[in-house]
Amino acid sequence: MLNSFRNLLSGKTLYVIVGVCALPFIFTGVSSFNTLFSNYGTVNGIEVTQLDVNNATIRVEERYKSIFGENFSIDQLEEQELLNFIKSQITNQKIIEAMAFDNNLDVSMDDVKRAIIKEETFLDENNEFDQSIFEAAVRGAGMIPDEYLQFVLTSITAENLINSISESTFVLNEDLIDFTAFAEASKDIKFIKSDRDEIISLQGSSDQEAKEFYEANQLLFLSDEKREFNFAFNSLESFSKSLEIDNELIENAYQEYLSEIQMSSQNRISHIMFTKSDDEAVKIAQDVYQNLINGVIDFTEAVKKYSDDDASIESAGDLGYSSGDAFPQEFEDRINELSLNQISTPIDLGETIHIIKLTEILKPEAESKKSFADNLRQDFISEEADLLMGQAMIDAEELVLSGSNFSSIIDTLQLKAESTKAIAESEFSDNIIAEAQPFFDAGFVEGDIEVFEVEDGFYIIELNSIFPPKIMSFEDSRKKAINEVRMQKADQLIAEMQSSAFARLADEKDTELPQGFEVDNYQKVTRYSSLLPREIIDAIFKLNPGEKLSQTASDNNQYWVLVTNDNVLSDQEIIQKIDGYRDVVSQYANQQNAILIDQKLKENVKVNLRNLDPQI
Repeated sequence: MLNSFRNLLSGKTLYVIVGVCALPFIFTGVSSFNTLFSNYGTVNGIEVTQLDVNNATIRVEERYKSIFGENFSIDQLEEQELLNFIKSQITNQKIIEAMAFDNNLDVSMDDVKRAIIKEETFLDENNEFDQSIFEAAVRGAGMIPDEYLQFVLTSITAENLINSISESTFVLNEDLIDFTAFAEASKDIKFIKSDRDEIISLQGSSDQEAKEFYEANQLLFLSDEKREFNFAFNSLESFSKSLEIDNELIENAYQEYLSEIQMSSQNRISHIMFTKSDDEAVKIAQDVYQNLINGVIDFTEAVKKYSDDDASIESAGDLGYSSGDAFPQEFEDRINELSLNQISTPIDLGETIHIIKLTEILKPEAESKKSFADNLRQDFISEEADLLMGQAMIDAEELVLSGSNFSSIIDTLQLKAESTKAIAESEFSDNIIAEAQPFFDAGFVEGDIEVFEVEDGFYIIELNSIFPPKIMSFEDSRKKAINEVRMQKADQLIAEMQSSAFARLADEKDTELPQGFEVDNYQKVTRYSSLLPREIIDAIFKLNPGEKLSQTASDNNQYWVLVTNDNVLSDQEIIQKIDGYRDVVSQYANQQNAILIDQKLKENVKVNLRNLDPQI
């Protein structure tokens, strides 16, 4: 079941319906609720957890990597853009969960465990589920226990929903026949095509012709309006260079960091549970404890033989991890007294008695003091520099609003003034401040000043001068005038072909055409052919045999087309080809069905998400 799910989310149809996020997890029997749940709001009343946020974040990153390659980092996305994607992923996932539940397609946690135990990846050489293999495989991905259970549950639920939608989609035989006939229909055509670029290249133009064209079409030779700017740049780097961080502050922060590391360590335990039905249970627990510490029986054997906790027997009594608040306080107090692999004396919880074993201690590796200090210093400087630059921008904007001229503003801010040459709007490049481009709006006049923020600082820009368009001299326009004459001659030749093209196509004999024109004929051209531009193909399928088409295509070439014949499949031919289209039609129907369901579900969806904190 898990293997089949891995292949589900590859098609457009399923992607429309399911925004389920893939994330590997570790298998255990007890949840560490403190790591899974937080206050992230709801979708249609369903709570959103940290797990949902993490899954959605990973799904977004995987989707971008599929587009831009493995080197893509989610850090490349703007924060708001990332949050919007995460919100969409979470919304889709919760809609699926709700829809599956409403249609009784959800599964139990027992179903999940049965699916995991059967997964080949986690079987030993005897084809039996091996807890250690499982944990090693998933721990390598750096995940926590309960997340894997939740993921598989969501995956199977989604699979059930997808299968349900697919099974509910019916393709009528008459629809399949119609589609096959439509797809296989073809036309025979004869056509003449002009190659405009080639025809232009064949034309000549004298200086006299160019000058006459220039004098008759003066408005074609207007220069662009140009504008000249003064500007000053205040870089973020300049603020960073002036900042230092106190060494005592770094030392205090590092000690606090070490304390947090110590507090964030996690302890993993296993247990043997005895149901306390009578006083005999106390004696049994004491006897088992003595046998354990004396080496008469090992812990795993004792779990299988004595534990009344059916949910954890298969995992050798494993209860998962705690940072100090996942288990009853009696457990947490006793854990703090144990060393690694040590076994506790029996713990009486009233209705049950437990013997616990500390099986693992996870302590995050602390960053070195030097590395920590370097990162902290950089973070501090970046934040402070941002604040200083923000204030400097405010100061600059206030000076602009007060009516101060450009010179006094940059003097006040102690910046260096620079100027551009007179440039047209079409001339902006990486070498010219792009932020000046808005000044080409008609509302700007000479002397206007604006402040523009960029990634690494901000600009103060003044519109210094405006140079209106003017008619360029013939010498400056000569090259353009010659090219215009050549294009005019080419268009004249194409227009002349218009009057004779269809007569040439009707002639059964081969037609000799001027250079730059070609005649050809195609047999059995289908709707999906790439032999001609898309718009020409679409147009000829609106014509009957004997009808004509004259059209300029997107490649800037002229086409004259004569439809000579329609090719329609016989009923027998349709039956022979129908199976080849069955999957296509079914997939299309599924896709349309999925889109309609998706739209319907989202019509009244109530999304209340907050405090999203993506963690990669």
